[in-house]
Amino acid sequence: LGRQVAAQVSAALGDSRKGAEVAAKLREAVAVTDSYEFGDLSLAAVRRLQDSVAEYTGKEKYAFGDLTSTAVSNFTGKDTYEFGDLTKTAVSKITGKEEYEFGDITKAAISNITGKDDYTFGDITKAAVSKITGKQEYEFGDITQAAVSKITGKEEYKFGDVT
Repeated sequence: LGRQVAAQVSAALGDSRKGAEVAAKLREAVAVTDSYEFGDLSLAAVRRLQDSVAEYTGKEKYAFGDLTSTAVSNFTGKDTYEFGDLTKTAVSKITGKEEYEFGDITKAAISNITGKDDYTFGDITKAAVSKITGKQEYEFGDITQAAVSKITGKEEYKFGDVT
Protein backbone atom coordinates (compact mmCIF):
# COMPACT_ATOMS: atom_id res chain seq x y z
CA LEU A 1 0.00 0.00 0.00
CA GLY A 2 2.86 2.41 0.81
CA ARG A 3 4.31 2.00 -2.67
CA GLN A 4 0.88 2.62 -4.20
CA VAL A 5 0.44 5.82 -2.17
CA ALA A 6 3.91 7.04 -3.15
CA ALA A 7 3.18 6.27 -6.81
CA GLN A 8 -0.11 8.18 -6.64
CA VAL A 9 1.60 11.17 -5.01
CA SER A 10 4.27 11.11 -7.69
CA ALA A 11 1.65 10.94 -10.45
CA ALA A 12 -0.36 13.77 -8.88
CA LEU A 13 2.72 16.00 -8.76
CA GLY A 14 3.52 15.23 -12.38
CA ASP A 15 6.81 14.47 -14.05
CA SER A 16 8.47 17.62 -12.76
CA ARG A 17 11.80 17.37 -11.01
CA LYS A 18 10.22 18.81 -7.85
CA GLY A 19 7.48 16.16 -7.97
CA ALA A 20 10.08 13.42 -8.28
CA GLU A 21 12.04 14.88 -5.36
CA VAL A 22 8.94 15.03 -3.16
CA ALA A 23 7.98 11.46 -4.06
CA ALA A 24 11.52 10.24 -3.33
CA LYS A 25 11.53 11.99 0.05
CA LEU A 26 8.09 10.60 0.79
CA ARG A 27 9.22 7.05 0.00
CA GLU A 28 12.31 7.54 2.16
CA ALA A 29 10.42 9.16 5.03
CA VAL A 30 7.71 6.54 5.33
CA ALA A 31 10.18 3.72 4.68
CA VAL A 32 7.94 2.50 1.89
CA THR A 33 7.45 -1.19 2.27
CA ASP A 34 4.52 -3.48 2.07
CA SER A 35 4.03 -2.99 5.81
CA TYR A 36 2.43 0.47 5.60
CA GLU A 37 0.55 1.41 8.73
CA PHE A 38 -2.10 4.04 9.27
CA GLY A 39 -0.44 7.34 10.19
CA ASP A 40 2.86 6.75 8.36
CA LEU A 41 2.18 9.64 5.95
CA SER A 42 1.28 11.99 8.79
CA LEU A 43 4.43 11.06 10.68
CA ALA A 44 6.50 11.65 7.55
CA ALA A 45 4.93 15.08 7.09
CA VAL A 46 5.64 15.97 10.73
CA ARG A 47 9.27 14.85 10.37
CA ARG A 48 9.71 17.00 7.23
CA LEU A 49 8.19 19.97 9.04
CA GLN A 50 10.46 19.44 12.04
CA ASP A 51 13.49 19.25 9.74
CA SER A 52 12.48 22.50 8.01
CA VAL A 53 11.96 24.28 11.34
CA ALA A 54 15.32 23.01 12.62
CA GLU A 55 17.03 24.25 9.46
CA TYR A 56 15.35 27.70 9.71
CA THR A 57 16.02 28.20 13.42
CA GLY A 58 19.44 26.57 13.50
CA LYS A 59 18.34 24.46 16.47
CA GLU A 60 18.30 20.69 16.53
CA LYS A 61 15.11 20.39 18.57
CA TYR A 62 12.11 22.73 18.38
CA ALA A 63 10.88 24.52 21.47
CA PHE A 64 7.75 26.67 21.62
CA GLY A 65 8.54 30.17 20.38
CA ASP A 66 11.59 29.25 18.29
CA LEU A 67 9.97 30.20 14.98
CA THR A 68 8.81 33.59 16.26
CA SER A 69 12.11 34.28 17.97
CA THR A 70 14.08 33.48 14.81
CA ALA A 71 11.77 35.55 12.60
CA VAL A 72 12.01 38.56 14.94
CA SER A 73 15.78 38.19 15.16
CA ASN A 74 16.08 38.02 11.37
CA PHE A 75 13.89 41.11 10.95
CA THR A 76 15.48 43.27 13.66
CA GLY A 77 19.05 42.02 13.39
CA LYS A 78 19.14 41.57 17.18
CA ASP A 79 19.71 38.32 19.04
CA THR A 80 17.47 39.24 21.97
CA TYR A 81 14.12 40.99 21.71
CA GLU A 82 13.22 44.05 23.71
CA PHE A 83 9.76 45.60 23.73
CA GLY A 84 9.41 47.96 20.78
CA ASP A 85 12.15 46.42 18.62
CA LEU A 86 9.73 45.38 15.86
CA THR A 87 8.16 48.84 15.66
CA LYS A 88 11.52 50.62 15.74
CA THR A 89 12.89 48.40 12.98
CA ALA A 90 9.78 48.81 10.81
CA VAL A 91 9.84 52.61 11.21
CA SER A 92 13.56 52.67 10.44
CA LYS A 93 13.03 50.63 7.28
CA ILE A 94 10.19 52.93 6.17
CA THR A 95 11.81 56.28 6.99
CA GLY A 96 15.50 55.48 6.66
CA LYS A 97 16.07 57.05 10.10
CA GLU A 98 17.37 55.39 13.24
CA GLU A 99 15.30 57.57 15.59
CA TYR A 100 11.59 58.27 15.08
CA GLU A 101 10.07 61.72 15.30
CA PHE A 102 6.33 62.34 15.12
CA GLY A 103 5.28 62.59 11.48
CA ASP A 104 8.26 60.72 9.99
CA ILE A 105 6.12 57.95 8.49
CA THR A 106 3.72 60.45 6.93
CA LYS A 107 6.64 62.46 5.54
CA ALA A 108 8.16 59.30 4.04
CA ALA A 109 4.83 58.31 2.46
CA ILE A 110 4.31 61.79 0.97
CA SER A 111 7.87 61.85 -0.32
CA ASN A 112 7.30 58.46 -1.91
CA ILE A 113 4.14 59.72 -3.66
CA THR A 114 5.40 63.14 -4.75
CA GLY A 115 9.09 62.42 -5.27
CA LYS A 116 9.89 65.50 -3.17
CA ASP A 117 11.48 65.78 0.27
CA ASP A 118 9.53 68.92 1.22
CA TYR A 119 5.75 69.02 1.07
CA THR A 120 3.80 71.97 -0.23
CA PHE A 121 0.00 72.07 -0.06
CA GLY A 122 -1.35 70.47 -3.24
CA ASP A 123 1.67 68.26 -3.99
CA ILE A 124 -0.26 65.01 -3.53
CA THR A 125 -3.06 66.21 -5.82
CA LYS A 126 -0.52 67.32 -8.45
CA ALA A 127 1.20 63.93 -8.28
CA ALA A 128 -2.13 62.09 -8.65
CA VAL A 129 -3.26 64.26 -11.58
CA SER A 130 0.13 63.85 -13.24
CA LYS A 131 -0.14 60.08 -12.91
CA ILE A 132 -3.64 60.07 -14.42
CA THR A 133 -2.98 62.52 -17.27
CA GLY A 134 0.69 61.90 -17.94
CA LYS A 135 1.27 65.67 -17.83
CA GLN A 136 3.32 67.69 -15.34
CA GLU A 137 1.05 70.75 -15.58
CA TYR A 138 -2.74 70.46 -15.33
CA GLU A 139 -5.12 72.25 -17.62
CA PHE A 140 -8.89 72.23 -17.20
CA GLY A 141 -10.31 69.11 -18.86
CA ASP A 142 -7.09 67.02 -18.73
CA ILE A 143 -8.61 64.39 -16.43
CA THR A 144 -11.70 64.03 -18.61
CA GLN A 145 -9.52 63.89 -21.73
CA ALA A 146 -7.38 61.13 -20.18
CA ALA A 147 -10.48 59.14 -19.17
CA VAL A 148 -12.11 59.47 -22.59
CA SER A 149 -8.82 58.58 -24.28
CA LYS A 150 -8.63 55.36 -22.24
CA ILE A 151 -12.20 54.47 -23.19
CA THR A 152 -11.96 55.27 -26.90
CA GLY A 153 -8.27 54.58 -27.48
CA LYS A 154 -8.04 57.92 -29.33
CA GLU A 155 -5.83 60.88 -28.40
CA GLU A 156 -8.36 63.46 -29.60
CA TYR A 157 -12.03 63.48 -28.62
CA LYS A 158 -14.82 64.35 -31.00
CA PHE A 159 -18.48 64.61 -30.10
CA GLY A 160 -20.03 61.15 -30.30
CA ASP A 161 -16.81 59.15 -29.71
CA VAL A 162 -18.05 57.75 -26.42
CA THR A 163 -21.58 56.97 -27.52
